[in-house]
Amino acid sequence: MALNEDLDVFGHQPPLHKLYTQITLCYAVADARAIQANIEVIREGLGVLAKSFPWTAGQVVRDEEGNLRIQSLDKAPRLTIKDYSNDKEMPSLEQMRQARFPFSMLNESIVAPCPTLSHSIDGPVPTFLVQANIIRGGLLLTFNAGHDVMDLVGQHFIMHLLSKACKGQPFTPEDLTIGNPNRPSMIPLLDTTYHPGPELDPQRLPPAPSDPAPTSPFPPSPATWSYFLFSPTSLTTLKSHTTTTLPPTSPLISTDDALTALVYTRLTAARSPRLPASTPINLARAVDARRYLSLPAAYPGLCQNMTYHTFTAENLTSLPLGAIALHLRRAVDPAASDVGFRTRALATALARASARERSGFSFTAGVDGPKDMMLSSWSKVGMYEVDFGWGEPEAVRRPSFDGVEGLVYFMPKRGDGEVVVGVCLRGEDLERLRKDEVWGRWAEFVG
Repeated sequence: MALNEDLDVFGHQPPLHKLYTQITLCYAVADARAIQANIEVIREGLGVLAKSFPWTAGQVVRDEEGNLRIQSLDKAPRLTIKDYSNDKEMPSLEQMRQARFPFSMLNESIVAPCPTLSHSIDGPVPTFLVQANIIRGGLLLTFNAGHDVMDLVGQHFIMHLLSKACKGQPFTPEDLTIGNPNRPSMIPLLDTTYHPGPELDPQRLPPAPSDPAPTSPFPPSPATWSYFLFSPTSLTTLKSHTTTTLPPTSPLISTDDALTALVYTRLTAARSPRLPASTPINLARAVDARRYLSLPAAYPGLCQNMTYHTFTAENLTSLPLGAIALHLRRAVDPAASDVGFRTRALATALARASARERSGFSFTAGVDGPKDMMLSSWSKVGMYEVDFGWGEPEAVRRPSFDGVEGLVYFMPKRGDGEVVVGVCLRGEDLERLRKDEVWGRWAEFVG
């Protein structure tokens, strides 16, 4: 039977179509024959995956009414194989290891099956793709997932299922149920008495032209990507320091709260020479909304929202770190947060809107990259636990892609607690950040 599934309601936001989330798992494999055998395991696993979860081999198409749907494309998710083992321009795994796997050695044009921003590319729009990159001493596996189909939490679940397929492990009834959801009914909508209000203001775009051409949601930027490494010890120290600056009787903060507060304050400090002290600096922090909606933690769709925070540039560089971290914590605390309501409100507004009207919504509508920040933390996503039968990856990174100034990613946490942070900044801001003594107390530059 031909595949013809609707996306969940958040997937119908036009800026997310042809936008891919990429993640590269770096494996040390010395033997060339073992590398070829591993690739065949992946190929066979993709076939097994698609038999039980056919949408993973599908494509996203626009129907006659302008709505997006998942339809049939291939018998298995597409696998691209690139052999760089004889390419002297391509670093070996040992060279990457010595350099700590920087952005400069992992460009999407080389290691990924399609660009992150694929809006100008014609042809099929696969839901899920894989590229196997053979390098001297290793294998780099890059997984691309359509962001209108799933977020990284959902992508991790699909990679977990692929891991089971590669190791010959059967899918459980729970796997099959969660992995084949009825997407349109997953996000609970508000009833007919709901009327959109200011809760949606941060997600409303200015009116678009009457017939806009498809464009990237992110305009070209002179900014470039850099990684900074936070060791387990530095993160422990950072959280302890931040906790000591909290007001009395404050709720506990997480390491993510402390690290986000540090990023928010020190990136602003690096930009401060060109920003008046009274400039409002916005932070849009991505949040996994599943727990606020009582959805399965592994639901393989798009179920994210943002918390929005605004401080002046002066406040961000003068307030104690704990004050910022506490503000971040309260926005996600299930006991006090409005994330659940706002997520249902946005879903309701999108469900009521026509295909054209949905162009007026974006998670980052109010973000101005040269001064503001968009931050996604993947630190809790267990990518280092993904094992296709030959052990855990040595490193997990997002490949570099077109500059999106003000965008920040926390990479998945390594088993020992190390977290690598990717930031996209213009050159002079990056140089000031690298010289910042407060930032340098905890962060090590990777590049």
